[in-house]
Amino acid sequence: MGRRRKRVRRDIYSSNIQRLSVYPSAARHGAPDPRAGKPPSPGDVVSVRIVSLDEDGRGIGYYRGFKVLVDDVEPGINLKVKIVSVEEDAIRAVPL
Repeated sequence: MGRRRKRVRRDIYSSNIQRLSVYPSAARHGAPDPRAGKPPSPGDVVSVRIVSLDEDGRGIGYYRGFKVLVDDVEPGINLKVKIVSVEEDAIRAVPL
């Protein structure tokens, strides 16, 4: 008699769940990318696209995976901003 192969049972509901998910991953929506490097320094001028507004009416954009908050802007515009402060959760900037 020959050797029998051990039958491997896979749980189809838990394998590759992120790869097959219909929900977008956080990395595609501005979560800090571990490969992004260090954030820009205060005083740097960068270009961002404002994608939405936060609860306080500030524009939210992303620069190299870092969230940038800009006052007095509307969603859907591209603009150059000057970095004012770099905090742990977001970068504050003013439009030029």
